[in-house]
Amino acid sequence: MEDNKTNEERRSFPRIPKAVTVEVIKLLFPLPTKPDSVALGKDISGGGISFTSDMPFDIGSSLSLKIHLKGLAEHRKPHSYLVDIAQSQPLAALGEVVWCRPSSESGRYDVGLHFTNIYEDDFKALMQYLESS
Repeated sequence: MEDNKTNEERRSFPRIPKAVTVEVIKLLFPLPTKPDSVALGKDISGGGISFTSDMPFDIGSSLSLKIHLKGLAEHRKPHSYLVDIAQSQPLAALGEVVWCRPSSESGRYDVGLHFTNIYEDDFKALMQYLESS
């Protein structure tokens, strides 16, 4: 049976274009204390994110991300405000690199990442944030 669906139709979550700052740390031991790269997010969904980075990442690499989404705090549960020192806490997620290719920007790389672990409350807040965008 032939599958004529486009990539967008096959996605579980629609991608929303968002230019956001993403702090990226490759999960290796010992774990680095500062980001390997500060990247620019291109689009995001409930299933993953794509971003442009100064460095390439191997397909299958595990990455830790801090995604700075302005306005995300409005969608977090009220008790989260008590836990978070600042309402502008980034969205923390773990993910796996699905693709990496040279960017149209010289010397940079476009990276696609699938989320593998994200706090349930943060995932719900992300979904509400994306639905309101």
